[in-house]
Amino acid sequence: MTDKKLVSIAKQFSRGMTNGDSKQKCFMVSAALQSYLSSVFGIETQLTMALIDMPEGTWEHYFLTLNDGRILD
Repeated sequence: MTDKKLVSIAKQFSRGMTNGDSKQKCFMVSAALQSYLSSVFGIETQLTMALIDMPEGTWEHYFLTLNDGRILD
């Protein structure tokens, strides 16, 4: 699958889950997308968490890491 197709699938999936408002929903979207990509397309990923330092504090951010090291966020 091309990167363009993968990004398109991820965007459509996210919009469908969040109705276009994905703010503070990264875990919900990433966990569900991980399962979808695996079961429907056979694409294996790892759910990855990173700490993001912001002026108002430290936030957890979740995204998918593909087996070849690329990130889907």
